[in-house]
Parts: sequence; C-alpha cells; structure tokens
Amino acid sequence: MAVSSLETLAPPKTVGAARKAEGTLGRGSASLSVAEARGRSFLDTRYFSDPFRIFTPRTAPGEPLSLVSSTLSGGLVGGDQLRFSLAVQAGAAAQMVGQAAEKVYGSNGALTEQDVELTLAEDGWLEWVPQETILFDQARLERRFSIRTAAQSRALVGDMVVLGRLAMGEHFTDGAFSDTWQLEIDGELVWMDRFGFEGAAAVARGRDDAFGLAGAEAFATVVYAGPEAERVVALLRTPEWDERVARAGKGLRMGVTCLGPCSLVRVVGSPAHELRRLLGDIWKHLRAEMGGYRSELPALWSI
Repeated sequence: MAVSSLETLAPPKTVGAARKAEGTLGRGSASLSVAEARGRSFLDTRYFSDPFRIFTPRTAPGEPLSLVSSTLSGGLVGGDQLRFSLAVQAGAAAQMVGQAAEKVYGSNGALTEQDVELTLAEDGWLEWVPQETILFDQARLERRFSIRTAAQSRALVGDMVVLGRLAMGEHFTDGAFSDTWQLEIDGELVWMDRFGFEGAAAVARGRDDAFGLAGAEAFATVVYAGPEAERVVALLRTPEWDERVARAGKGLRMGVTCLGPCSLVRVVGSPAHELRRLLGDIWKHLRAEMGGYRSELPALWSI
C-alpha cells in the first residue's frame, strides 16, 4: 500500500460538529450504472434526488457514454450532505463531468460533506473529468473519494481545488477542508491520500510552507489506475512537458509518480486559470494515450 500526502500539513481532524437545523439540510444522492451491449455503452440505472440532476448529452461515435451532473442549488452550504455513486460494468465506457465549477460557500460552523464512490468491472473505462471546486472563505468541507477497480479496467479520475473566490479578490483564509482518497484494485488497497487543514493558522501554514502549497492558490490531482500505469510517467516526465509547465506560469509545478498499478499526477501553483488550462492539456493527452480516445475535452468543460 502506498500513502501520499503533503507531509507538512497536520493530519486533518474530523471537522465541524455543528449542523444546520433539522429540515434545512440538503441531503442529495445520485446512483448511476453504465452497461455494455453489442459494443455500445448505455445508462441502465439512473437515480437521483434533489439537488442532483443527471443529463446524457449525445455521445460522439467511438467515445465513452457522456454523462453530466448538476446541482440545482448553485453551490453547497454548511450542513449539505451529498452522495454520488457510479458503477461501470464489464466492457462499458463512461465519461462523467460536472456542469460547472462546484462552489462551497462560507459556513458559520456547519460542515458540508461529499462522498463519491466509483466502481469499475473488468475491461471498463471511466473518466471523472475535473471541474474545479471553489472554497469560499469560511467554507467547511469534508470530501471522500472511493475508487474500486478491477485489474484490467482503466480509470482516469481528476480533481481541482481553488482556494478562494479569486475573481472577487477573496481568498480562503479560514475554514476547514478535509480530503480523503482511497483506491482499491481487485479488493486490495493500493493508494490512500489524506490532506487538509482547519482554522486560520493551519490554513496559513499549509498554504505558505515551502513543503506544503508554497503559496499556491490552486492544486489539482489526476489518478490513473489500470494496465501500463507506468506509461503515465513516461508520457509526462519529458522536456516538452517541463517546457509547457514553465510556459503556463512561473508559479506552477507538476509532479508525476508511478505507484505500481496506478500513477499519480499533482499540479499546484498560481494563477488558478493557468493551472486549469494545463490540467486540461494533461487530461487530453492521457485520455488519448491511455484510453485511445480523442484528444479533446467535453464542450461543457470549456464554457
């Protein structure tokens, strides 16, 4: 088992005991399953409750089944509890993207919780395309990603976090953020990552420390799990990509490592919009090379 983290940050606490008053909670859930028949992937289970909505745009020939999630609330507040699960059955292929960036508003103490469970059977393909999560100042968010795959399936899962409503000059200076990732392949835990901070002092330390975020205003994670995981390192650890990172912004840094049956890409730095653009380029490259699909992103990602 491999464990990865930003070591200078103290292990996150279970943040926020306070809750919204009963009857005001946003308790939403969604459960999807994608199956395959006669060479075509299709949605065979679709369940969701408010504030979730699930859409199925037209899928281009030769591409994975296109799925889009949306939250009608327009953002998350303290006390919201959201659960999302997606299962890709044997031989099926799916691409999931959010309709827009997820905004987490400031809280007076209540915790926002998000759980994402992704499951892949043999020979399945899943893309979880990252739209950024924006932490407003005073936001309190605890997230948990659980990825369970079969050895011969392929998962490309990404995420991006922006520390503040930067377009309005607002930075995430106080609040709480706890992020847990867990990857199992054939029932064996192969990678786990836990990262976070709570309170103004911890936020400042985590953002400013040279061995933490080193002043970054955003950071992103991409996980590839599947056959030939070591190729991800060969694809991205090149002079060409070093130059592309340097051109994207002096404050951006990218690291790539292989952990046996999975590879991990981390990008941190500023400005956030250049990090997002670089993340998009990385994604297009990996989906083409590791999945054999077109080197392009969903149209919604670019809006």
